[in-house]
Amino acid sequence: MLPLKNILIVDDEVGVRETLIRGIRRKFNKIKKLVTITEASNGKEAIALAGNFRPDLILMDIRMPIMDGLKACRILRDDSKFAATTIIMLTCEITEESAGLLSGADDYVIKPFNINT
Repeated sequence: MLPLKNILIVDDEVGVRETLIRGIRRKFNKIKKLVTITEASNGKEAIALAGNFRPDLILMDIRMPIMDGLKACRILRDDSKFAATTIIMLTCEITEESAGLLSGADDYVIKPFNINT
């Protein structure tokens, strides 16, 4: 049996979170891998949730209320227990891509995106 993978989706837009969850579940069900998906609506909530479990992957929006994704990414990267966690930033502004990478993200995705590709 394949190991369980933990994914944390962080976005203040419920529709974006739901789209990502549907797409991830559809993809992982096809190849019979197991995933758990946890949701957060801002960076502060994401940090608290990530402290309760170690996500293997974090998909995080940059622009959010309370704490943006850039600050949350820097805080997570400063904690050695998240060194192996892949962080992908979600942004609607191509100009924010370098800010995401400089904050410690591994990569970025420009919104809107096609979950089926």
